[in-house]
Amino acid sequence: MVQGQAAVHQSPCPSTPHATPTAAIQQLHPWHVPSPGPPRHGPAPPHRPAAPLDPDTSSPWRSASVLHRLGLTPLHAQRVLETIQRLHGLDQPPPPSLAHELTLARSAFRQLWRPTPSANPTDPPPLHVFVGPPGSGKSTVLCKWLAQTVLVEGQSARAWRLDARAPNTAELVSLYGEILNVPVERSWNGRGAPPLTSFVDVPGTDFHDPGALAHLAKLLATLPNPSVHLVLNAAYTVPLLLAHARAFATFPRLDLILTHLDEEPAWGKLWNLVLGTNCPLRFLSAGQNIPGRFLPARPDLLSPALFEPS
Repeated sequence: MVQGQAAVHQSPCPSTPHATPTAAIQQLHPWHVPSPGPPRHGPAPPHRPAAPLDPDTSSPWRSASVLHRLGLTPLHAQRVLETIQRLHGLDQPPPPSLAHELTLARSAFRQLWRPTPSANPTDPPPLHVFVGPPGSGKSTVLCKWLAQTVLVEGQSARAWRLDARAPNTAELVSLYGEILNVPVERSWNGRGAPPLTSFVDVPGTDFHDPGALAHLAKLLATLPNPSVHLVLNAAYTVPLLLAHARAFATFPRLDLILTHLDEEPAWGKLWNLVLGTNCPLRFLSAGQNIPGRFLPARPDLLSPALFEPS
């Protein structure tokens, strides 16, 4: 369980018709609540279809303010709000209570979630390849997943530390391979992956460097049917996260693993990756401990107080 998020579930969604957007925001985004600004006066504007959301513009949909303060960009907040409106009925005015709007928001987020494709049980075990920028936590994530595979699932595994255009200096992988009695090899022998769950660590790749990306693509082409996991630091800004995801988007069977979540309180901003890319989120990782906090990604983990306890 991600310990840093446990306390969030204690705050229920607002349940009274008089709940305010600011109160809801304090529950949905408890670490950082921007000032709600001066009160607005006058009647609410008439109902109209969602338009590009301006956080300084009043909206008849109170959930629009919640979406903005969760960290969604205006474009992605508009997409969620349009889904909320379709669920409610495009010809209907907003619900009378904020609690009802948040119920619709939960359904909208679940509809927009992009699940990781399920593995075919008849296929051979996957070859997991971890890519991403330097310092994003690729080797730590590999070791966490490797430890879960060996210690929790009781499976045999194998790992490789491969060089790319730069040498692979991640001794952590070799260290945990020795601890877990997992063989770690330094070169690919050209044969197919063995019938074991297999992990491949490669050096970090600067997404600004087309030559480095091309070299990585050539390396991936030598591996049999790789599942590529783009590992990104969740504390990056939203534009930087999206730029990385787009730069690596051509790699096969790509999904996302987000790290350093213990350093980033605003998890709601990570919905921008769900809504702004074609890559599903696979795992969320926090801290350096191994196996440590390493959870399959779910919608309720990105905005936990928005979702009812399961």
